[in-house]
Amino acid sequence: MEFYVNQLFDKMIHDIEIIFEKNQETITKIEIVIPIIQSTINDLKNHFLSKEIISIQDEIDFFKNIKPKFNAYLIYYIDLFHFEIHKPVGIFQNQIEYLKQQADLIYKFQSENKDFFIYFKSKACYSDQVYFIRNNSDFRIKINHFCFESDPRFSTSHDYLQAKFIANNFLLEYYKKQIELLSNSNPKTVHHKETSLKWTSSKSNLIELIYAIQESGCFNHGEADIKLIASTFSSLFDISLGDIYRTYIDLRARNNPTKFLENLKNNLENRMLDDDY
Repeated sequence: MEFYVNQLFDKMIHDIEIIFEKNQETITKIEIVIPIIQSTINDLKNHFLSKEIISIQDEIDFFKNIKPKFNAYLIYYIDLFHFEIHKPVGIFQNQIEYLKQQADLIYKFQSENKDFFIYFKSKACYSDQVYFIRNNSDFRIKINHFCFESDPRFSTSHDYLQAKFIANNFLLEYYKKQIELLSNSNPKTVHHKETSLKWTSSKSNLIELIYAIQESGCFNHGEADIKLIASTFSSLFDISLGDIYRTYIDLRARNNPTKFLENLKNNLENRMLDDDY
C-alpha cells in the first residue's frame, strides 16, 4: 500500500503545482484544485477498502498519518477559498487586521480542542487505539461532530481533527507570509500621484466598473486579476471596497446588473449629442 499511496500523493501535489503555475486568479486555481484533491481522496478510499485484512498498527498508521495528509490539503484549500472570497481589498491595514483575525480563529479552535491538540503536537501514541481505530471511540473523550464522516468504514473519531490541525499549520504559515508581504509593502509605491479626487458614488458602482474593466482586458494585456485591479482603485481613491466577490454576487442578482455602466454610456452619449448643437 505504501508505494501506491506515495504515488497517489506525489501526483496530487504535482497536479496542484501545475495549476498554480497558470496565470489565473487564486480563487479560480483553488476551484480547479479542490475537485482534484477530492478525486484523489476517493481513489485512496477505494484502495484502502479493497484490503480485506489489515493489521491494527496499519489501520492506526493509515488514519493517523496517511489519510490526514491527504485530507489536510482539502481542508486547507477549502478554507483558503473562503479566506480569499472574504478578504478585503485596498487599504493595507484592513488586510493585515483581517489576516490576524483569521489566525486568531485558528488559535481559538486549537484552544477549544486543547487536549487533542497537545496530543497532536507532542506526537504522542498512547491513545492511538482510541483515536485512530474505526468504531472504537471512547464516549468519555470529547469528540466534535465534524470528526465523523458518513462512511464509518473510512473514518475514526479523530482522523479529521488530525487533518484539521495539519491544515491549520498550512494556513498559519500562509497568513504569516501575507502579513510580512503587506507589512513590507508601502502603499505609496502604487504609481499614482497624490490626488484630491474622492469616489463619491457607491462602492457597488465602483466594483461594477472594476469588473467591467477586468473582463475587457484593459490592464496588463488582459492578465491583471480582479484583486490587483480592485486594490489599485482602492488605493487610488483611498476607499475600502470590502468583500468585492459578495458585492459581485449581489450585482448579478439585480434586475439590471449593469445599471451603472449603462448610465455611464447614456450620459456620455447625451453629452456628445449636446456638443453637436
